[in-house]
Amino acid sequence: MTYNSSEGQFVTLAGVSAWVSNTALTFATTQYRVYYINNGNIYSGLLVKDGTPLQITPLGGGAPQNFYIFLNSAARQSIKSAINF
Repeated sequence: MTYNSSEGQFVTLAGVSAWVSNTALTFATTQYRVYYINNGNIYSGLLVKDGTPLQITPLGGGAPQNFYIFLNSAARQSIKSAINF
């Protein structure tokens, strides 16, 4: 994909010079393409603006989910043991 400088804005993110697209990408969570300079190299990434609710698109399609499930070490080990029987 090709971007023009007029399709975004030049900003400073955490002290780093960056260009951020004005147009959101088509993901469940609103994200913007970003290119930034660090130690003379140019990197690309995705920017999620502060306050944006995180959502997950289900693998089989359907409505995005607005929650995450995190497991502590004991729960992770229990599931791992159940799968590796």
